[in-house]
Amino acid sequence: MMQTLESIPPDVLLNARGLLTDIDDTLTEEGRLHADVLDALERLQRAGVRVIPVTGRPFGWAYPLLRMWPVKAIVAENGAAFSWLDEDDRQHIRYYADDATRTQHRTVLDTVMRDIQVSVPGATLTLDHFLRVGDVAFDLNENVQGTTRATIDAIAAKFAAAGCHIAESTIHIHGSLGEFTKHTASLRLLAEVYGISPEEARRDWLFIGDSLNDAPMFEFFPNTIGVANVRRFVDRMPKPPAYVTRGEKGRGEKGRKEIGYFVGWDDN
Repeated sequence: MMQTLESIPPDVLLNARGLLTDIDDTLTEEGRLHADVLDALERLQRAGVRVIPVTGRPFGWAYPLLRMWPVKAIVAENGAAFSWLDEDDRQHIRYYADDATRTQHRTVLDTVMRDIQVSVPGATLTLDHFLRVGDVAFDLNENVQGTTRATIDAIAAKFAAAGCHIAESTIHIHGSLGEFTKHTASLRLLAEVYGISPEEARRDWLFIGDSLNDAPMFEFFPNTIGVANVRRFVDRMPKPPAYVTRGEKGRGEKGRKEIGYFVGWDDN
């Protein structure tokens, strides 16, 4: 059972070394990152708390976000790749597989993509699909509206028939051939880049998310938070988040940012 965010033990926040966070409908509201969320991220960075976005967005988003947001690392495409900046602000990249494997996977994924476009009425590719390195994504609730459950299930069935792994968020449905999730890629990044073991990550890091593609993170990390819109998915998750906010998405009730409430550690 999810507890209210206000019941989170203060020590969990005071002892946290970092935050892994979804982006869409978690940090953002209707696709926009508001100024006080950005301010909370800035304050966390000044306080020495690492924030790592873990998103289903394409890897092509990683470069601009690393350069424009107060973050030093990002996991993209539900784990297909991650990137980080070193102490000299040089960018590094890790993919889920080598070039030859990714090329082979892309050939299959492109075939599946075309099949879905032709055979599933209402299936619409995401506008940023050309920036993806490890999956195919169809738009459910971003630039299209009212995608039916029947359409979503038909897309998922096509992915499954081709042997794809499926991830669904509030806005997209993804199909991939690589063995990766937000969870596996996050642990790999923490270990390879920062020397943080899975045990240390479980103890010292928090995760916040809102959708089905966040389920592996809710299962692994004990200190997890869901923004209120997660409630529409918890009956399909093996384990719900430990805590839940009162407000949905990036903006809480009465204009208060829920994200600022629990990640805005006081650095004064």
